[in-house]
Amino acid sequence: MLASALALPWQLWPSFALHHKPNEDGSVEGEKAVLPDAQQEQKQDGNDNPEKQLNAASKALTDLITRLDLYRPGSQPPSSRITPSHSPLPGPEELLSLTGLWNYAGFLSQKAADVAGDVLRHQLWGPKKKSWGVRMTVLSAFMRGVGKYSALGNLALIRLLMSLPAFLPPSSEALITPIAFRVKRRGLRGLLAEYDAQEDGRREITAEWVVSKALWRKLNTEWKREHPDTRPGSRESSRQRQHPPRVKGRVILYLHGGAYYVFNASTHRPITIPLSHACSARVFAINYRLAPETRFPGPLHDAVSAYLRLTRDMAIPPSSILLAGDSAGGGLALALALYLRDNAYPLPAGLILLSPWVDLTMSSDSWDSNAAYDIVPVPPPTSHLNPVLNYLGPGPAGIGTYLTHPYASPLFGDLSRLPPLLVQCGDAEVLRDECALLAHKAARAGVTVKHEMYEDAVHVFQMLQWLPQTAKAWECVRGFVRGEVREYARRMKGECGLAAGAGPVVPEEQETEASVPAFDDRPQPRVPPSIHLPTPSPSPPSTSPARQVQGQTLPPASSPIPSLDGETMCTFPQSVVVDCLGEEIVKGREACGLEMERDEDEEVEGEEGEAEGGEGEAEIGEGI
Repeated sequence: MLASALALPWQLWPSFALHHKPNEDGSVEGEKAVLPDAQQEQKQDGNDNPEKQLNAASKALTDLITRLDLYRPGSQPPSSRITPSHSPLPGPEELLSLTGLWNYAGFLSQKAADVAGDVLRHQLWGPKKKSWGVRMTVLSAFMRGVGKYSALGNLALIRLLMSLPAFLPPSSEALITPIAFRVKRRGLRGLLAEYDAQEDGRREITAEWVVSKALWRKLNTEWKREHPDTRPGSRESSRQRQHPPRVKGRVILYLHGGAYYVFNASTHRPITIPLSHACSARVFAINYRLAPETRFPGPLHDAVSAYLRLTRDMAIPPSSILLAGDSAGGGLALALALYLRDNAYPLPAGLILLSPWVDLTMSSDSWDSNAAYDIVPVPPPTSHLNPVLNYLGPGPAGIGTYLTHPYASPLFGDLSRLPPLLVQCGDAEVLRDECALLAHKAARAGVTVKHEMYEDAVHVFQMLQWLPQTAKAWECVRGFVRGEVREYARRMKGECGLAAGAGPVVPEEQETEASVPAFDDRPQPRVPPSIHLPTPSPSPPSTSPARQVQGQTLPPASSPIPSLDGETMCTFPQSVVVDCLGEEIVKGREACGLEMERDEDEEVEGEEGEAEGGEGEAEIGEGI
């Protein structure tokens, strides 16, 4: 679903769109845009010469596809920042030694100087990003370059510091129910078969159900209406304990971020609570095992176990399930979808990916171009806190084998036959480019994709509730669930009994690898006839000579890859740019912020919905 009409050179589009609001009629005030002189002249020349427009657009598109052709299993892009030759250095032995305390004092003084300098600059000359307030300036200044000080701490200390927000008073906007479930041996196939065979039913995974108060009132009202006599000791109450009713409504399996070695479900409540409210869904957030105690594919095994618990143990239809995750959790959610598709398990109805980390080689240009703005600490490649080395393990058996494995780096995998994807990222974050590449690659594979880039936003900005972009992001999530996900779920429930893109849904005992369909019923990407798209080669790229495709000469895979940055990024009809005020600059589709119809997802008002504790609290979690 690449661009079906290229009205202006796409390499100009992001830099032009990011800094302007649309008029009331949806047009953009291009004549009043303040662009660099070279870009302004190029834009005017393009308007006067349609052929030059087409050539520029074709070149940008060809460069993008040439770069995408590098992301194949077993092949590392030339710009990889992580290679199998990297091995971790030992961490600090004593954190509270005299030398350690002196180093801590130096670190704090340096960060105090950074914060003071940025705040002074903010007051005198304005912020680094035009929409940033003082809070954002302070946060960026403190987090900038923190990765260079990784020798001052270890994982235990970092996990302790990162878990402190979980001890704050719980939010009054949601009902949170902690639970634990045992991991069963389920006869998993493929990569996880060996790990599944080791399960004996005693290992537990902790998790929590998160339900917004609005949804809880509605569910509690409906439950009371269907079960009027639930007093302790009554016949109806006894029956409910013996035969819990089937879960109704939409459920989101959420996988938290944290570079695979920090954070947990409770630390991500600033995301799971508004996610439940925006989607009118229960959120099932699990605590998968963390690295380096459990390396790849251990977290993927836990994610698959949680998904099968929903579909098999709780009898939730896959058409009512969504996968969601942020950062490393976003990459893990996509890896889960790839595993389910490859092994003929029923797929969920959609994926919500918030700044997903899908390329462990860290080969995108934005890792450098946005390092001065983002809040992601990036340790040196040989640091003991390098998340890739901790997650995959050093040496040939770890990073040497799995660095470009599709279940570890989903950007290197085949993205066809997946449910609809929503990819949100900020244009000031280090993962911006790989999010754009992911959206383009999925769109080329025929997947329904929405790609949203938010101006001046940093990594997982949805956690920062004071930003105007955050409110807009949740509004777009709501629109995605009510639009693409709902339509896809209806297709999954169709008369033919096929889960679109996943093949027939067969009983557990009948599932085989032969169940994977050899067809794809999704509409294929539409490409303007005047734009020649290189056909991807079925084999991994190598040091091959230049290729001739549709009359165009493409460089060999070993040639320097084209730069992908905010000035040259190629967008497509599913791409949306949101400015710093939460206003959409839309190209190719309707705005996601249109007023939604009132339907069954709306909050039930009235005194009936006001529950007073007791039975309702247990129902929301594991019972309904």
